[in-house]
Amino acid sequence: MGAPASRAPTPAARRRTRSAPRRNPIPEALSPPAAPRPDPPGGTPARRPVATRIAPAAFAAAVLIGTGLAAGCLRPLAGVAVLITGTAALWKSGRPRLWAAACLLAGVRLVMAVEGAEGDGRAWARIAAGGGEPAVRALVRLTAVRPLEGGRWSVRGQALECPRPCAGATLAWSWSGGPAPRVDERWRIRGRLAVEPLRVSPGSRFPPPGLAPPSRRARLLDARVETRRPPPAPILSTAERHLRERIEARFGSALAPLAIALLLGDRLALGPALVDAFTTTGTLHILSVSGLHVGFLAGLLAFALRLTGASPVRQAAAATALVAVYAALVGGRPPVVRSAIMAGVVFWSRAGERRVSVWQAWGSAAVAILAWRPLDLFDLGFLLSFGALAGLLAFSESLGRLLAGGPGQTLRAGPAAGAGTGPAERAGRLLAVLSGGLVATTAASAGTLPLQAAAFGWIAPAGFLVNPIAVPLAAAGLPLAWLALAADALGLELLAAPLSTAAATTLAALQATVAFAAERAPVWVPGPAGWAAGTAALLVAGARLARRRPGAAFLAAGAALALLLAARPPDRPGWEVVWLDVGQGDAIVLHFPDGGTWLVDAGPADPFGDTGRRVVLPYLRRRAVRALEWLITTHPDLDHVGGAASVVQGIPVRRWGSGGAVAEVDAYLGLLAARGLRGPPRAVVLTAGRHLDQGGVRVDVLHPGPGWVEADPYAERRPANEASVVLLLSYGACRLLLTGDLGAPGETALVATLGDSLEATLLHMGHHGSNGSSTAAFLARVEPRDAIVSVGRRNLYGHPHPDALARLAAAGARVHRTDRLGTITARCRADGWHVRSAGPYLEAAPEL
Repeated sequence: MGAPASRAPTPAARRRTRSAPRRNPIPEALSPPAAPRPDPPGGTPARRPVATRIAPAAFAAAVLIGTGLAAGCLRPLAGVAVLITGTAALWKSGRPRLWAAACLLAGVRLVMAVEGAEGDGRAWARIAAGGGEPAVRALVRLTAVRPLEGGRWSVRGQALECPRPCAGATLAWSWSGGPAPRVDERWRIRGRLAVEPLRVSPGSRFPPPGLAPPSRRARLLDARVETRRPPPAPILSTAERHLRERIEARFGSALAPLAIALLLGDRLALGPALVDAFTTTGTLHILSVSGLHVGFLAGLLAFALRLTGASPVRQAAAATALVAVYAALVGGRPPVVRSAIMAGVVFWSRAGERRVSVWQAWGSAAVAILAWRPLDLFDLGFLLSFGALAGLLAFSESLGRLLAGGPGQTLRAGPAAGAGTGPAERAGRLLAVLSGGLVATTAASAGTLPLQAAAFGWIAPAGFLVNPIAVPLAAAGLPLAWLALAADALGLELLAAPLSTAAATTLAALQATVAFAAERAPVWVPGPAGWAAGTAALLVAGARLARRRPGAAFLAAGAALALLLAARPPDRPGWEVVWLDVGQGDAIVLHFPDGGTWLVDAGPADPFGDTGRRVVLPYLRRRAVRALEWLITTHPDLDHVGGAASVVQGIPVRRWGSGGAVAEVDAYLGLLAARGLRGPPRAVVLTAGRHLDQGGVRVDVLHPGPGWVEADPYAERRPANEASVVLLLSYGACRLLLTGDLGAPGETALVATLGDSLEATLLHMGHHGSNGSSTAAFLARVEPRDAIVSVGRRNLYGHPHPDALARLAAAGARVHRTDRLGTITARCRADGWHVRSAGPYLEAAPEL
C-alpha cells in the first residue's frame, strides 16, 4: 500500500500559520552564542577581522562617531582620515557593502557640516566681539513661549532661513499684540541681532565651541513680524497643550513639572535645585525622553493592539505610527528618535518572524540620525542615549555572570521549567528580578559615565547606588502615568483616580530619593593623572576584549576617547585669573602658582537659579578644583553674592573673607547660614592694611578702612558699593587691582592715601563700568594697560558707560568685555599679563 498523499493546507490554515507569532522570539543579541566553527586543517584557528565580528550597522555607526569627534575636536582632515580608514575596513570585510557606502556618504556630510559649523562659529564670535547689531530678516520656528506681565510674551525660536552665520542660531525676543504665540509656529521676522558670545562652558572639553546645537544665541531687537504661519501639524500642538493641562490637573503643582519632564521631555518648569540633584547623582538620563520612556509606551501600545486581534503586520504598522507621533510630540530629540527607530525595527522584525539583532538596530538608528542631522553628534542627549544602550548590550551579560558567581551562570528573571511556586521559589525569582535590574542599571551607567565625565569634567559615583532605585521608580511611574492619562481621556474616573494616585506616589518617591542622595553624595573630580589612568585602563581592556567581545572592545575604545576629551593637560605653573561670564555681576577665579584657588564674588541670582550653580561650580569642577582656599565677597549686593551659597554647598571652602556687614540681603543671609560639604567656612573680616599670601603672590587689602563699613547693617548711611573690598595682587611683573563696585568716593580716598602705590597693569573695572567709577584721577594713578569689565549683555543700567570707556581709552588701556568675549583669562608671564578669550579645544585661544 502506498504512502498516503499529503493534503495541501487550506487558505485559512495558511493564514493562521503566517499570523501565528513565534514562540519565545529571542533577540539575537541575547540569544545563546552560536556553536564555534571547526578549525581549518592545520590546527590554527582562523582569526576574523574585527569588522566581520560586529554588526555592520554598528561598525558604521562607530566609524561615523569617530569621524565626527576627530573632525570637531581636532581638524576636519583628521575626521577624513578616520572615515577613509573605517570605511575601507568595512568594505574589505565583505559584509553588506551597502553599509560601507552609507557610512561614506554620511561621513562626508558629517565632516562638511562640522567644517561649516566651525566657520559659522568663528564668524559669530567676531560679530559678538565687535559689538555690532546687524539687521536680519529670518524665518524662525518658535521653540518656547513664556507669558510676561502686561500681555507680553518672551519668545524663543530657531532660525530656519537666515543669512550665515545666523542660520540655525537660537533667537530670543519679546512680543506683544496679536494672537498669543504658539510653539512650532513659523514667523517671518526682521530686526537687529544683539549677538552673544559662543555659549562655551568655561573649562569644558566637550562639545567644542560652536558645534553644539544651542551654541549660537542672539537677542532680536526691534522685532517686527511680517508673516505668521500656524504649526505644520497643529493637531500635535493641540495634543501637547491638552496633555500638559491634564498632567497639571492630575498631579498638582508639586509633581506636575517632574511628570511633564518624564512624559514630554520638557525640563523648563523643573526647579534648578532638582535638575542639579539629578545631575550630581548621575540620574539626569531619567529626565531625557529616550529608550526607557519610548520602550514602556511601545510596550503598552503593543499590548493594546494585540488585544484587538489585528494581524502582526497591522500591529507593527499601527505601533510604529503611534511611536512616531509621540517622537514628534516631544520635539524629535535625538534620544527619542533613536528609540523610535529601534522600536520600529523590533516591531517589523517580530511581524516578519525574524530575529532582532539589537546591535544592528542600534547602529541603524545612529547612522540614520547622523545622516539626517549630523551635528546631533555634539548633543549630549544623543551620546548619553546611545552610550547607555551600548553599555547595556556590551556589559549586561558579563555583569550578570559575575553577580551569579560563575562564568557559566547567568541571571534569569523568569521561572525555570519545572520551578516550584513555594515561598523560597518566589523569593528566588524576586531576587533574580532585582539582580537583573541592578545589572541593567550598572551596565547602562558604565556606558554613560565616561560621556558625563567628558561633558561635565567630573564623575558621580553615587549613580551606581542611586540608579538601581531611581530607574525602577521611573519605570513604574511612567506606565502608571500613561494609563492614568488614558483613563482620564476615556472619562473613566473610577480607574483614573487610583492610577493617578499610584503614579503620583511613585514620582514623589523618585523625587525624594534623588534629592536625598544629592545632599549626601558629592561628585568626584579626578585630576589629570586620574583621567590618564582611566584612559589607559580602558584602552587595555579594549585590547583584551577585541578578540572575544568586539562590541565591548569598541565601547571601551569610545569610553577612552571620551575620557581623553575630559582630561585637561596639567596646568602649567604660574598665576592665572579668570573672569567668568556670569552676566551682570562678578565672579573672578584666581589660580595661584602653588595650585591654590580663590574665588572673588560668585555672580548674580535670578528667579530661575543662580550663576554659582550654573557657571561657577561647573567651571571649578572641570578645572579639577577640589577646594577653595578663600571665598571673598567684595560686598553683599545680589549680583556679587547671589551664587555664593551654592558654591559653599557644592565645594569645600576653607575661609570666607568680607569687609563686614553692610546691608541685609537675602543672598547674603543665605551665605551666612550655608553649610557646605565640610561645614561653614571660617569667616574673616578683611580691612585695609591686611596682607595675605598664596603661592608667592602677595595680596594687599587696600579697602575698606575704618569708618567705611557701617557697624549697624540697618543704618543705610552709605551705599554698600563704597565699602567694597579692594585687593592689590602682585607677582613678578604682574600687578592686578580688583575694585568690586567701588565708586568715585572710594577711589578718591584710595588716591589720597596710596597715590602711586595703586599702579597696576591689569585693572578690574569698578562697578561694571558705570560712569560713577574709573575716575580720571584714579586711572592716572593706576596706569592700567588692560582693563576687564564684567557686564551683562544689553543690561538695564547701560554699563559700561561711554564716558567711562572714553576715560580708559585716554589712559591708554585696552578694554575687554565679558558681554562680547565671554569668559576672559589673564595669565601672568615674565613680561607681564597676557589676556585671552575662551578658545576651542586643543587650540590656542586668541590673544586679545
